[in-house]
This record gives sequence, structure tokens and C-alpha cells, in this order.
Amino acid sequence: MSGLFKILGIGCFFVAVLFLEVYADESSSISIGQKIKDYALQAVLPATFCFIMAKLFAEKAKRQEAEWESKVQIEKSRLKQQIRDVKRRTKDMRVTRLKREQEDYKNSDNVLE
Repeated sequence: MSGLFKILGIGCFFVAVLFLEVYADESSSISIGQKIKDYALQAVLPATFCFIMAKLFAEKAKRQEAEWESKVQIEKSRLKQQIRDVKRRTKDMRVTRLKREQEDYKNSDNVLE
């Protein structure tokens, strides 16, 4: 959207230049003040509006991208934490199982004796 407004702003300047060329071909029936007023109304104001809109849309897109990146980082850290938790629980379960197996082995030795 930002690019569209930039193109519109540049287009406004080109249209105004065409109008100025038309005025230059005409006789001096139009005063310099009228030419400046027409140029301001036909080029400067619309182009300024378009460039301001382009800047606002670019800032909005940049802000949305920053928000998206922060959400991705939060999700990434959350997933890393979950992976660490799963690894820790797996290790705890393995240790518990080994202890139980050792106790069972010791108990089975006692039974045999």
C-alpha cells in the first residue's frame, strides 16, 4: 500500500508538470499567482497527502512486522522451554525406572538366597 501512495504522489507531480506546460503554451492571460495556486492544488497538496499516507502505511507495516517477530520469538522460547521440560521428565522417568529395576533386582537376589 505504501508503494501505491508513492506512485500516486509521483504521478501528481507529473500531472502538474503537464498542466504547467499547457499554461506555458497559453498566452499570459493567466497570472503567475494563478499558476502557482493551480500547481499547489493540483500537485503539491495531493502529492504531499500521498507521500504522508505512504509513510504512515510503511510505519504500520514495520510495526506489524516487529509485532510478528516478537510473537515468533515468544513462541520459539516457549517451544524451547517445553522441549527442556520434556527432556527433564524423560530423564526423571528413566532414572526412576532404573532405580525400580535395581530394587527389583536386589529383591530378586534376596528371594533366591
